[in-house]
Formats: sequence, C-alpha cells, structure tokens
Amino acid sequence: MQGQRLAFDTNLNLSDDLPESLIREFFPPKILKALMILCLRVDIADNNDKADIVKELLNTIDGSEGFEELGVGTNRAAFLYRGLAIKIALDRRGL
Repeated sequence: MQGQRLAFDTNLNLSDDLPESLIREFFPPKILKALMILCLRVDIADNNDKADIVKELLNTIDGSEGFEELGVGTNRAAFLYRGLAIKIALDRRGL
C-alpha cells in the first residue's frame, strides 16, 4: 500500500434536513461566547470546577433538559444531546 494514494468520495450525500451548523442550532451565540471565555480562563485551575460551570450554562438554554452528562475528562466534558455526543473544551488543551 506504500506509495498508493487513497481516494475519498468528497461528494457526500447528506440529508437536506441537516442545518448548516449543529453547533449553531444547539447553542445560542451568547452561550458559545461564554463557553469560549470559560475555556480560556486561567484563574479557575480545576477543570472539574469548569465542568460544573458548563453544566450551569447548558441549563440556561431553552429546552436544555435534554443535555445528559456523559463524563468529564482531563480537558473536555462530554454531554449527550438529541442522540449526539457533544464534547466541550474546558481549557486551551481541550480545544
């Protein structure tokens, strides 16, 4: 296989039902900005504390009762929403 190029079909046939951005559909701009600011904060050293703040932010979104925490890792927190796993960075390394 060495020396051979792999060919990928870039013409994926996605459903017309999908929005342009699932992130923009799930998160209002105000929440995205708050998540980014939280991610870049260095005054909160413990990412578990940041994960608690993320949960509070997600609870402010209308209809957010659908966010279910999957777990918190070293640099990211994961949530299940509408059947999709959503990972949110907790610091610059998680971006």
